[in-house]
Amino acid sequence: MDAAVNTDAWLPVELINIGLAGALFFFCLGFSFWRALNDRRHPVYWRTAAALIWVGVVTIAFAGSRPDVWTILLNAGWIMLISGMVATLLRAGVMFYQHLHSGGARRPGAPSRKI
Repeated sequence: MDAAVNTDAWLPVELINIGLAGALFFFCLGFSFWRALNDRRHPVYWRTAAALIWVGVVTIAFAGSRPDVWTILLNAGWIMLISGMVATLLRAGVMFYQHLHSGGARRPGAPSRKI
């Protein structure tokens, strides 16, 4: 625990990795929440992904702050968080792929009909 609190021993590469992981987490959290509110075709998918991320974060915060809580609760929180992030990244990748190959992206300057 002392190594995590002492920032003098951290290498710049470790700090960059922490920053990238934080950026990926906040992207998944914000994107899934935004799509849950605005997507008319797949609202249940995005609400499920956003709920997995939020419940995972709350579970990790609760289980990590109390040492008497079972380790299985902490592990379940991490599994929920990671599964919500993977679901968000996979669907965002599919949406990006569909946008590239829909025909709207082939003509520069043409407005795209898909979001």
